[in-house]
Amino acid sequence: MLDRRLIQHINWWLILAAVALSLIGIATIYAATCTSQGQIATAYKTQLKWLGLGLLAMIAVMSLNYNRVIKMAYLILIVTCLVLLFVLLFAQPIAGVTRWFVLGPIRFQPSEFAKIATVLALVRIFSSRQLSENPWLQLAGGLIIMAIPGALIVKQPDFGTALTLGIPFIVLAFVAQRRLWPITCFLLAGLLSTIPGWFFLKDYQRQRIVAFIDPVYDELGSGYQAIQSKIAVGSGGVFGKGFCNSTQVRLHFLPAQHTDFVFSVHAEEQGFLGSLLVVLLFGLLMMAIFSIAARAKDRTGLLLAVGCASMIGGQFLVNVAMVIGLLPITGLPLPFMSYGGSSLIAVFVMIGLLQSVQMRRFAF
Repeated sequence: MLDRRLIQHINWWLILAAVALSLIGIATIYAATCTSQGQIATAYKTQLKWLGLGLLAMIAVMSLNYNRVIKMAYLILIVTCLVLLFVLLFAQPIAGVTRWFVLGPIRFQPSEFAKIATVLALVRIFSSRQLSENPWLQLAGGLIIMAIPGALIVKQPDFGTALTLGIPFIVLAFVAQRRLWPITCFLLAGLLSTIPGWFFLKDYQRQRIVAFIDPVYDELGSGYQAIQSKIAVGSGGVFGKGFCNSTQVRLHFLPAQHTDFVFSVHAEEQGFLGSLLVVLLFGLLMMAIFSIAARAKDRTGLLLAVGCASMIGGQFLVNVAMVIGLLPITGLPLPFMSYGGSSLIAVFVMIGLLQSVQMRRFAF
């Protein structure tokens, strides 16, 4: 049960921005699937149900004391890694990839919840006062925390999601330590590792990188998605083509239009002004999160807010940069807006953690 004194300190701007983005996402999913048949045509209804589940998950997490959650962070990460391993060993591949855990009618993607578990574990290790006296050991521990679930996710394969785990690691390391030399050494080591890492990439992953550098290299193959996405965004103009009037959707030029490229559909139909609204709502969301971080009552609350901000904001920046051609295609969903129950529930769990920090900034 929530204390009424805690409820008084809820950050309603955070909830407003999250729900508004989710509703825009549901409308865009409808527009992206209105010419489809079967289950895809009713995807917006399913997303609406997941939004309800996400709000319930947010309320449940809000009722928890975030300090107690952080104390269980390592256990949560271990359980999450075991689930990821179980999926790799026993789950049936869907469309050639092994990412989903199927339990009867329920299907969820453990890698989305691995993002939360990784943030929690990173906050635990970077908030440790004992380890803060040994920055090299703390960074090494954080790297292990990031690498274990990351390696399991890469095997699915899901390279884009695995890369996002590095965002909170880097941000939390800077905020927690404020020592440039150890962090710089780790970043340089990571950059150097990309050279041999190229040879461990799958062929389609290498082709996506090459297509990013030169989209016309394979415009009907690996560069097709990037080209069609930029056409959709650019053809929207200032005011857009109107709701359910996306040419790229109706002519089936844009693949994964209700998942990875939902922002492309929104930009084509609502134009620059509609895209600006989404960006402003994300800006409002991040401002609310930064306000929570600034007012957190302890170091753990500050780092938890920063970790959630880096994960949500990092995904937003990567997805938008991907659809406008500034980054290679990664298959990363747009928070709150892309179709997918696991992704939507996971971000609302992070909203719940943020509210827990906000509501408990005063000791009762």
